[in-house]
Amino acid sequence: MSAQLSVTIDLNALAANWRVLSERLGTTTCGAVVKANAYGLGIAPVALKLVAQGCTVFFVAHLNEGIELRTLLKAVNDIPPPIIYVLQGCEAGCEWLFVEHNLRPVIISLPMLLRWQGSVHGDHWPCAVKVNTGMNRLGLAYQEYADSLVRHAQWWRQVPVMLMSHLACADDPCHKLNLRQQMLFEQCVTSLKHLNPSALASFANSGGIFLGSDYHFDIARPGAALYGLNPVPGQRNRMQPVVHWGLPVLQVRHALKGEYVGYGAQTQLARDSVLAVAAGGYADGILRAAFPNIIASICGVTVPLMGRVSMDSLVFDVTEVDAVAEGDEITILNQQITADLQGAAYHTVGYEVLTSMGDRVCRRYKGAVNDMHTVNRAEGARNGK
Repeated sequence: MSAQLSVTIDLNALAANWRVLSERLGTTTCGAVVKANAYGLGIAPVALKLVAQGCTVFFVAHLNEGIELRTLLKAVNDIPPPIIYVLQGCEAGCEWLFVEHNLRPVIISLPMLLRWQGSVHGDHWPCAVKVNTGMNRLGLAYQEYADSLVRHAQWWRQVPVMLMSHLACADDPCHKLNLRQQMLFEQCVTSLKHLNPSALASFANSGGIFLGSDYHFDIARPGAALYGLNPVPGQRNRMQPVVHWGLPVLQVRHALKGEYVGYGAQTQLARDSVLAVAAGGYADGILRAAFPNIIASICGVTVPLMGRVSMDSLVFDVTEVDAVAEGDEITILNQQITADLQGAAYHTVGYEVLTSMGDRVCRRYKGAVNDMHTVNRAEGARNGK
């Protein structure tokens, strides 16, 4: 079944999304967040495509992702090594790995800052520092940051190459916290530039890019928008959908009115029905919470899910569709059924729809960079081969 289940990823659409964001940013550098295996789409082909577009700054979540990405990009000839920031910073004892693999940690706490300063590399290897401006997730508290500027002024003058923070409500342009965070971050940047005029600043995520130039600073960090998710929910999505996911039909069966479908007999048929059993289930990232509202279509006809999502299969009512046969596809993601739309049907978000896609779903690429040896080697390393 896993060999039959595949998703098509349009890297040309991803590249177009990066260009739209880059053009909107003007002189601000457009980076790319490729954590979580590029939001589930495959870090190797995604990163290669973005490098081909001119992307020079990448962000990953943790050290292993950074090493994987650096190994991949080392194999690409004729490009300067892109900068890679590790958003969760540096664990104790791992400082040397950042130097060995040419990675930059994002310092996220005062203890981590002190460890980095005290390490053998802390006085010369570039890093970023994150300050909390209102999200209360990662970053130095404002007072910790202000005190450190005074106590460790010499270090701040020469080592940190970038100051960062993260917007909590960028997808809601009217939220009052956006301006409050922007003003506090502007204050933090100004304080740092008194000591280190060359230091850069990074603030805007996907939604932040659309809040205006006051939020752009030097480097933006789009993630979701690259992969087709709407950076400004409620407004027209300027991003192109990137993913097409069709579930192959394994069997077509006839069932009578009054019969039940699926585990727990959650669905009883109100009429004689034609049912299509399709490959795919919660083991592939189609959440059990998708029942009963998953959006699916075949031959342009919307078909309802009948019964719970199983580990490996789903059942759809195709009574209204002419001549459905084994091997046909039932679509759950495409230009019309976007990840955002499907996420709302699941009572979650498009991020989870994409990042939940399981490893046994075969990812097929449209518009891949013609360096599949590099892609295959990176994917092999990812899978422990």
